[in-house]
Amino acid sequence: MHPETKRGLKEGHLHFEALRSRWPRAFPAKRHEVRPLASSVAPMVAAELQWSEPFARGVLKRWKSGEWYCRACLVHLTRIALDGSSTEETVDDEARAMAREQIERLEAKRNAREARAEPPAEPLRPQPELEPAPEQLVTPEKPPDDVPSPRKRDGFAALRQAHRNRTAIASP
Repeated sequence: MHPETKRGLKEGHLHFEALRSRWPRAFPAKRHEVRPLASSVAPMVAAELQWSEPFARGVLKRWKSGEWYCRACLVHLTRIALDGSSTEETVDDEARAMAREQIERLEAKRNAREARAEPPAEPLRPQPELEPAPEQLVTPEKPPDDVPSPRKRDGFAALRQAHRNRTAIASP
């Protein structure tokens, strides 16, 4: 891989604002507005922004490896030009397969990061028995049987998994 392409991959996220300011319809900030780009945009981006072509390819590769771009490739049939207009170029089956693989890689990476972030359960240590003073002794009142107990919060990982389950059922 060309060193400038590597640099574009590494620094690509820093240049997304420049792309958005020049071509807001091709590089939108809102994820639901992202569309697959035509394959011939790298030389035009390089010429317009005075970048080397390998650097432009690296920045675009970083853009195209994002989850939202990959999902756009799965949903939309045609590609767009830098001005946002539709082109004759379609998203082929190979591009869709690559998008699916990238989404799976990103989800596996996210799941591994979440698994590392969860602290291990600390074993309970027996607490020393303290004798309460007689005036502190209070018998707790039993809640009525018809009142549901408060739910324990499952945490963000469980919420994310529930969302994935719902979207998996909803999507074909």
